[in-house]
Amino acid sequence: MVKGLIASFRWVLLVAAMVAATGFVLLYHDHQSVVASHREIMLARGQTVLDSLTAGIRAQGRMGRYRPDRLSAIFAELADTPDIIGLELRTQKGAVISSGGETPGFREASPRGPLWQKDRLIMVCEPLLLGHGPGGGFGFGAAQGGGQGWRRSRGEPPGMEGWEPFPTGPYLLTATLDTSAMKDKIRGEQIRFIVSTCVALLAVLLGASFLLAWVRQRDLRTALLVARERTAQQEHLTRLGAGLAHETKNPLGIVRGQAQLIADSSDSEENRARAATIVDETDRSVRQISSFLCLARPQEATVAAIDLDEFMKGFLHLIEEEAREKNIRLNSIRSGLRIWGDKELLRRAMLNLIINAFRACKSGDEIKVTAERNAGSVSLSVTDSGCGISQEDLAHVTEPYFSRFEGGSGLGLSLVKQIAMAHDWELDITSCPGQGTRVSLDGIDEVKPSHA
Repeated sequence: MVKGLIASFRWVLLVAAMVAATGFVLLYHDHQSVVASHREIMLARGQTVLDSLTAGIRAQGRMGRYRPDRLSAIFAELADTPDIIGLELRTQKGAVISSGGETPGFREASPRGPLWQKDRLIMVCEPLLLGHGPGGGFGFGAAQGGGQGWRRSRGEPPGMEGWEPFPTGPYLLTATLDTSAMKDKIRGEQIRFIVSTCVALLAVLLGASFLLAWVRQRDLRTALLVARERTAQQEHLTRLGAGLAHETKNPLGIVRGQAQLIADSSDSEENRARAATIVDETDRSVRQISSFLCLARPQEATVAAIDLDEFMKGFLHLIEEEAREKNIRLNSIRSGLRIWGDKELLRRAMLNLIINAFRACKSGDEIKVTAERNAGSVSLSVTDSGCGISQEDLAHVTEPYFSRFEGGSGLGLSLVKQIAMAHDWELDITSCPGQGTRVSLDGIDEVKPSHA
C-alpha cells in the first residue's frame, strides 16, 4: 500500500509539474506579448512625433531659409505635449538649429536605433530638409540647377528679412518621450503576471492535493476491503481453531488420566517413567491449547481496584519454590500503590512475564518485580539479569508463536500484549544481550485516595 501511495504521489507530482510549467509558459508568453505591445506603441508614438516635426520644419522653410522664431515656436508647442520631454534639430557636427523642452542625453543617441533609458525613450532620424542643386541653390525639395533657390552671391532675397539660411546638412532630429506611463502599465502587467502565476500555481497545488487525496482514499478503501476480507477469514479460522482446540482438550484429559493410572498401578519402573513422560507432554499440550484459546478470544477487562502489595504477595508465593530450585533470586519491592485493572488478566500477564524471565536466567541470576509512579500513572515492571534479547529478535517477540527457547509456545508475550491493549496500557520491552531484560506495563491508572 505504501509503495502504491508513493507511486501515485510521483505521478500526481509529475502531472502537477507539467501543468504548472505549461501554465507558466503560457502566462509568461502573454506577459511578454503585452510588454512588447506597449513598447511598440511607444516606438510608433515616437516615430509619429518625428514625422510630424519633419513635416512642420519643411512647411516653415523657404528658399533654403527659415525663421528661427517660428521654428522655435513649433518645437516649443510640440514639447508641451504631456508625453514629450524634449525635441532638438542639429547638424551632425553638433550645431543646434532649434530645440524645445529638456534635451539631456541627446548626444548619446544615434539614428541606428531607439535608446531606452530609465524613464524615457530617445529616438533620432535624419530628415531630408534641403536639396542641393547643381547650381548651388538651397531650397526644400530637390532643386534643379538652382531654379528653386536663391544664389548666395546675390545677397538676401527681397522680402526675406529675418530669415536665416539653413546650415549645411545632413541633420539629426531627436525626440525624447516620457515612458513613465508605459512603465506603470508594464509594472501593472508584471504584478498581474505574478499574481496570475501564484494563483495558477496554487490552483495546481490544490488540484494535485485533491487528486492525491482521492488516490489515497481510493487505495485506503481498497486496502480496507482487503483487510476486512482477511479479518473475516482469520476470525473464521480462529473460531475453527478454537473449537478444535477445545475438543482436543477433552481427549488429552482422558489420555493424561490413563497415563496417571498406569504410573500409579505399574510395578515396572520403565512403565512408570513412560507414563510420567506422557503426563508431562499432555500437560504441556494443554497449556499451549489454553494459551491459544486465551489469545483467540478477545480480552475484555473487568476493572476493579487492586492492592499491588497484596497481589504480589499472593501471586509470587506460587513461584517461589521454583525460584529456589533453580537458585534464582526473586525479589518484589513493596510500593504501597493501588491500581485499576482486571485481577485475573493481570495475574495471567505477570505469570507469563515471570516465566519468560525464568527461562532467560541461569543459576545465580535475579528477577525483580517493581511498581512505581511514572508521569502521572503507574508502571509495573519485571526485570531479569539473564541472557537478554538481541535487537533482531526484539522486534518479533510479541508475534504469536515466536519463541527463543526450546519448548516455548511463543504465545506468552502475545497474550501479555493483548491484555495490555484490553486495559489501554502500553507494553515496553528493553533488553541488551548478556545484560538482561526489562518488561514493563506502562500507563496503569492509579487508585486515588478518594476511591480508597
